[in-house]
Amino acid sequence: MKKIGGILSTVVIIGLMTIAVTLFILRLSGESLNNLPVQISQIMTGSMEPTLHAPTKNKRGKTISGDVVIIYKCEIEKIEVEDIVAYFSDINNDGTYEVVVHRVKELTDSYIRIVGDQEGTLDETLSYDEFSSRFLGKILFNRKAYIITWLFRILTQAWGFLTFIVLPMLLIIFKQIIKIVLISKHNKEVSLGTSVELNGVVYSEDEIKKMIEEKKKTGKD
Repeated sequence: MKKIGGILSTVVIIGLMTIAVTLFILRLSGESLNNLPVQISQIMTGSMEPTLHAPTKNKRGKTISGDVVIIYKCEIEKIEVEDIVAYFSDINNDGTYEVVVHRVKELTDSYIRIVGDQEGTLDETLSYDEFSSRFLGKILFNRKAYIITWLFRILTQAWGFLTFIVLPMLLIIFKQIIKIVLISKHNKEVSLGTSVELNGVVYSEDEIKKMIEEKKKTGKD
């Protein structure tokens, strides 16, 4: 049971580290993971206020990361009016395409109209074929991903980076070092006296005797 608990704790720590490192890299790159069927992207502008929030500053002047959304790839035929979608758009008309997260307001067999929730933001009408070539996916539940957004905001702080990445890594390394030291010490002690191998584990003669005595006391064979 103790061994299973140790394995589970290691799995949890590695899982947290993996999530944290992935989010940290994503935050630094500012790009979504375009090759995955489910992607995450950070809102960087206020065009979807008040539904989705852009980065802001708190009272101390520190930047609070914008909301994070989950984008899942789907067939364009599954889009409906009022869905929030992610697609590439040349919002500055300079030939540079950026990921835009806006809401579908009109949808026909020939064109689609996408608008930001905030008044006065980009109102773009594209042909069905053109939009299809730029389409990335739909925003899951038309909502931000609260837990991932929370982790993003923690990782912007030095203590968050230390807590979710550095300390778990040091803990795993420390546990492995202790394990190696104990195994080395045990093997050294066994090599000094008579040893017996049982189920792939080497025991000293004294350890075998103690095991036999304990089994006799408990009435086990």
